[in-house]
Amino acid sequence: MPTGLDRPFRGTIKGLNEVFRVFGGQGVIIGGVAVGLLTVPRATKDLDGLLVLDIDASGEFLRVASACGFEPLFSEVEEFVKQSRIAPLTYRPTGVRVDVAFGSMPFEEEILLRANEYVDADLTVRLPTPEDLIIMKAIAHRQQDLADILQVARFYPNLDRNRVKQWVLDYGELLETPELWSEIEPLLNPE
Repeated sequence: MPTGLDRPFRGTIKGLNEVFRVFGGQGVIIGGVAVGLLTVPRATKDLDGLLVLDIDASGEFLRVASACGFEPLFSEVEEFVKQSRIAPLTYRPTGVRVDVAFGSMPFEEEILLRANEYVDADLTVRLPTPEDLIIMKAIAHRQQDLADILQVARFYPNLDRNRVKQWVLDYGELLETPELWSEIEPLLNPE
């Protein structure tokens, strides 16, 4: 399934934008769809979002999301959201799976402050900067995330590598993975 601009994803993004607007527009699209919109489309099965919102507001978020066409993937989702800081949803009109992460850390707040709008016809999407997307991908650190980092670095050769390095080093320390930066750095210099 191509990312971002096919009909199901377009509709799902519009629905998620409505939810984000209720919460002051404090959300961005992240993950594979963001990579595809910033570089070239790639296959993905879901849509990921980041919303800076206190976890105590998760019940309100779920009610607003439901009113906008989103339903939880399972019952007792509110407790799951409070523990994991992720709301796993499906957008009823399109059937697309959506995971919304609740952010509260300084880096996540910066992502929103630095976000840019991507516009394509009737679709407007707030996306993280390439640097911030790389940092999120470095933290997630799965095989697809590493491939995404390489792809973003190829498209944006003038990345602010100092920003990426500082945050990856900080998260490496926080996650007790001091080797994280040494694994990510070579991906930022594709040949």
